[in-house]
Amino acid sequence: MGGAASNQQGRLARFASAKKLGCKCDDCPMSKASAFGPVLPRQVVRPARAALAVQAEGPGETEEIQTEFLCGPTGEALDRALLKFGIPRRSLHLTNTLLCRSEEPVDFALATKCCWPRLEREHRKVGSQWILALGAQALHSLVKVGGGIFKWCGGPLESTALPGKKVLPTFHPAFCLRPDGKSYTAIMAIHI
Repeated sequence: MGGAASNQQGRLARFASAKKLGCKCDDCPMSKASAFGPVLPRQVVRPARAALAVQAEGPGETEEIQTEFLCGPTGEALDRALLKFGIPRRSLHLTNTLLCRSEEPVDFALATKCCWPRLEREHRKVGSQWILALGAQALHSLVKVGGGIFKWCGGPLESTALPGKKVLPTFHPAFCLRPDGKSYTAIMAIHI
């Protein structure tokens, strides 16, 4: 029983920390749906002025375990694609549209709205003019466009949510790792 109580205490502490960052967790459907709660990297290392911000949809199971954004197989796929252009991970700002993960369907638009104050503050603080949007959910949080990632892949698009920022939509590395998405790995690298 002590382990369950400890896990719940950790979960509540992570929600309290996310609220301090500007998240509206009390209004968010993820606050009930997420067993782990927000993924808050133990140590966020950001360059003073990142040339590129990378925004994914939300954390996966590996990110919950390692409390780091874009890690594990997904992060490795991203790193390989970026290194083809000589872009090391340490020169980037990495973030997620949402800080929580859910195994059940939730209102992603509402969850994004609840996480938006944190995300907006984060993008403004980092100061990068360019945001690499990994997947449709990241794209739709930054640019009001219809259609999926296939339609907009490559960009650049002007962000409607963050005026003055440019968005480069591309496939999420997790998609490229799926058996039916392997053929898109090269396309991801070309578009970024």
